[in-house]
Amino acid sequence: MFTILLEIKVKGRPAFYNPAVEECRAYPRTEKGVERAMRKFMTFIESRKDWIIEARVVLYEGRYEYWKTGMEPVMMKDIYKQCLRNE
Repeated sequence: MFTILLEIKVKGRPAFYNPAVEECRAYPRTEKGVERAMRKFMTFIESRKDWIIEARVVLYEGRYEYWKTGMEPVMMKDIYKQCLRNE
């Protein structure tokens, strides 16, 4: 199992953060689940692009919990520019 988090940067806030809403995290087990999660993230960004200035996807192996130590991201990918190109 993997955890995919959508981290965003908003106007007036210097760092990336993961919003505490269900639309910003996914726990896919299959390739189709990953595709579904990416569509969900793109929809979230497109509906809030007036205040989101950057967005990235962070992939963790296992179930990510913020209090766990030693959980390093497997991959990070900037998706904001890709989302703007799809308009």
